[in-house]
Amino acid sequence: MDKNTIFTRVQKCLETVPVMLIGTGATIPLGIPGMGGLSAHLISTLDDKYKRDTSWNEIKGKLDNGMGLESALTDVTLADALVNDIVEKTWELIVEADISVFNRCILNRETLPLSNLINKFYQVHPKCINIITTNYDRMVEYACDQKRIQYDTRFQGGYIRHFSTSKVGNKDVVNIFKIHGSLDLFKDASGLVCSIPGQHKTLPVGFLPEIISPGISKYKAVLTSSCRNILIESAPLINNASSFLCIGYGFNDEQIQTDIIAQIRTGKPIVVLTQAVSPTAKSLIDSNSSNYILIEENPEKKNSTRFTIDKNQYCLDGDFWTIDGLTQII
Repeated sequence: MDKNTIFTRVQKCLETVPVMLIGTGATIPLGIPGMGGLSAHLISTLDDKYKRDTSWNEIKGKLDNGMGLESALTDVTLADALVNDIVEKTWELIVEADISVFNRCILNRETLPLSNLINKFYQVHPKCINIITTNYDRMVEYACDQKRIQYDTRFQGGYIRHFSTSKVGNKDVVNIFKIHGSLDLFKDASGLVCSIPGQHKTLPVGFLPEIISPGISKYKAVLTSSCRNILIESAPLINNASSFLCIGYGFNDEQIQTDIIAQIRTGKPIVVLTQAVSPTAKSLIDSNSSNYILIEENPEKKNSTRFTIDKNQYCLDGDFWTIDGLTQII
C-alpha cells in the first residue's frame, strides 16, 4: 500500500468528525508528567509521612520493582487520608507543568499541536467536536482558546462555575468531557464541587482537588463524584458517533471504553494515534473491530511511522504518529 492510499484510508475513516478520546500520551510531549513522573513525585513527597504505613510500603515496593502506578495502586485498599494526599500531590505536580505550558503559549506564542487538529475538524458543518479526555490538564481548553473556538466543559459561570444541566450543544462548540476531573475543579468539606478557573499553584483554602487518581478507588470515585454526570452525558455521544479518534490513550478505563468497543463492533471506524500502541489496546481493537487503523512510531527506524490497516503493517518515512503528523494527513 503506497503513501497516497494509506493517507486516503485515514482520511476516509475521519471524513465525518470523530468523537475524540484524548489520553496522557497526547500531552506528555508538552511536558505534562505521565505515570512514571507521577510515581517518582509521590514517592519523594509522601514516603517520609507514610513510611510506617503498610499499604504505602506495599505500593512503594511494587513501584520500586518496576510496576506501573495504575497497577501498583489497583490491588491495595488505602485509607482516606492517603487517598487524599495522593490526589493533592498529583494535583500539585500536574498544575505546575500545566501552568508552564500556559506561560509558553502566552509569552512565547507557542502553538499547541492540538490547536491545529481541533481547528481542522471544526471547519466541518455544523462546527461541533465532542472530546472525551481522562487528563486533568487543560491542554484542550488552551488549544481551543488559541483558535478562538468556543468550548463547553459542562461548568457554567464566571469566576465560580457550577455544573450545568443545559443541553449539550451540537453546533459552534467544542464539548469537552473531562471524566477524571480537572485541575480547576475543587470539592469543599460538604462535598460541593465547583470550578474555579485560573492559574493556581496552591489549593484554595478548605478545598480538595476534584480529580480521580489511579488505583482501586478510581472506579468508585468516578461513580460518586461530579465526574459521574460527565460520564453519563458522554455516553449518548459515543453511541451516536460515526467514528472515533484516540490520541495517546492506553485503553485502561472500562467506564468509557466499553461503550466505544460496543460501537466499533458494528463497523464504525476507529483510528488510534500514539507513540506505541499498548498490548491491551491492540488486543481490544484487533478482536472487536474490522475497520481500524493504528498509527504509531516505527520502533525499527527513526523519523518513521508504522500504520496497521486491515491487520497488515506499512511503514512510511515521517513522524505521522504525532498530532502534527496526523493534521498533515487529514
